Amino acid sequence: MPKHPISKLLRIPQVHPWPGGLSLSPKGDYAAISWNRSGSWEIWLVPLDGGKPQRLTSQPHTKSAPRFSPEGSRVGFLQDYDGDEKYDLFTYNLDSGQTRNLMPNTDDTLNDTFSWAPDGCRVAIVSNRGGRMAAHVLDLASGAMRRISEHSYSDYEAVWSPDGKHIAFTAQTRGQSFGLFIADAENSKETRALSDDNGLLDAHSPRWSPDGKRLAFVGYAADTANIGVFDLESGEIDWVGVEKRENDSPSWSPDGAQLAHTVNREGDVSLVVIDLRLGRRRRFAVEPGYHVEPQFTPDGKSIVCVFHNARRPADLWKLDLASGKWTRLTRSLPGEMKPSHFIQPAVVRWKAPDGLAISGLLFVPKGKAKRRPLLINVHGGPSWQYMNCWDPLTQLWLAEGWAVLCPNYRGSTGYGKKFQEANRYVMGQADIADIVAGAQAMIRKGIADPKRIGITGASYGGYMTMVGLTRYPETFAVGSAVVPFMDWFTEFESERDDLRYWDLQNMGDPKEAPDRFREASPMFFLDRIAAPVQMLAGAHDPRCPAAETQHAADELTRMGKTHDTLIFPDEGHGFMKMKNRLTAYQRQLKFLKKHL
Repeated sequence: MPKHPISKLLRIPQVHPWPGGLSLSPKGDYAAISWNRSGSWEIWLVPLDGGKPQRLTSQPHTKSAPRFSPEGSRVGFLQDYDGDEKYDLFTYNLDSGQTRNLMPNTDDTLNDTFSWAPDGCRVAIVSNRGGRMAAHVLDLASGAMRRISEHSYSDYEAVWSPDGKHIAFTAQTRGQSFGLFIADAENSKETRALSDDNGLLDAHSPRWSPDGKRLAFVGYAADTANIGVFDLESGEIDWVGVEKRENDSPSWSPDGAQLAHTVNREGDVSLVVIDLRLGRRRRFAVEPGYHVEPQFTPDGKSIVCVFHNARRPADLWKLDLASGKWTRLTRSLPGEMKPSHFIQPAVVRWKAPDGLAISGLLFVPKGKAKRRPLLINVHGGPSWQYMNCWDPLTQLWLAEGWAVLCPNYRGSTGYGKKFQEANRYVMGQADIADIVAGAQAMIRKGIADPKRIGITGASYGGYMTMVGLTRYPETFAVGSAVVPFMDWFTEFESERDDLRYWDLQNMGDPKEAPDRFREASPMFFLDRIAAPVQMLAGAHDPRCPAAETQHAADELTRMGKTHDTLIFPDEGHGFMKMKNRLTAYQRQLKFLKKHL
């Protein structure tokens, strides 16, 4: 495996690698994507016939969620300035080249998606205007906003029907479940909730059929996520995704006769296309990896999606449904680098102390088997999953000769709802025990050197890093926490409504359960830390306050503990600017090499 310099690895661009970053034009000639090929996240236009991509935007701010307008002459997108997630909604006029800010001088927090009305004059968005994350309609001419949801839940996504009559929106309901609601677009008081015999259905990701009469969605009629189709007239639900694995990302063919969706097999996410009339299913994959948000082209002959895995950065790909042939439409990997230069993971399994089955992805450097330093890379969320996806940092660590374990601890998605909610009220306790059990399993397998085990992660993974160093100080030789939080009390007090709602549902109220909150907060146990610890944060982080990182650094200094702390004044929940990414991760690598 060639050892590429960190500056080259981190500069490898990728198309936005998660759902929400792709839109196809109404004519089917272009895709709009968010791509950091220039070093910053900009909106690009990619010809679907394989022509040269064209960059539409060039301001030094993060752009995301491109959406073609119904007539195809404009591309809407969201822009974040300082990482605080207070997006502005913009449009780019493809004829004039002019950009327009539709929400200037507002302090709203928006969720990272929106949906055009068929008339092209309005959009459906989720905003915290009024104090709670709720679905709204924004009039583009006047800037006026009208709230359309009237419940106590925290809304997440709003999608306008193609016939213009309805808006489907989702909300966080109870625990880690979602509810799906359908509102009359003009009279939001006429709203129906998607339900079954057991009451409000756990459902999300609504996608309208082309005629607006049916709604595909991801739902939990049982423990595993399935694809359902709701008929608005009859009120019946047809469960069509009969896979035994987690299903996601439904997408309609233009004639409404087929549905595409993804299937997750322990981090390898492939495509399935269902013929709804014949019941025939076809499976497609570029290769093992993560196929993101498949979409049919308007002629119904192809599917376009983003694909990436551990050896390929995220690119835009097109599948010809007749031949099964894949064509790559963007090229992110530099010519001097080959996919064979990088290492794919293997699935490993172990048991938690309470007997729960846990799995994860293990990366091992090429070469003769021996005990190696082991770096545990903990994903964020916690309602997320480490998948077979592009991560240049992992490849960088492998080139150092370290093994890398990416555990999917309890609370992770991809393994059923019962497993996902097994972390409720035991966060910072049971989940870190799962992770430490994974390290012990790697020692028993002869992979890890027990004296050289490190832990890192971002967001909730940064929190897990700090929890691990305080609860299991004898296990870890070093820790590097990226955008962590460390105090559930201050986290709860400072966060916005939708984040606090999730905490209430999954940790409870700190006034009613102060002991639980304190026990789960590493801030109160910094004196237990024995290993060198690094903390990297962003000053504008709306999710994990940088003030907690600074307070922890002050306390560690007072205690005489070895630590390294860096807070970027122009970043939020993650490092979007290339110069900051290089600074952060070069510093992290130096710290880990010194102590691991």
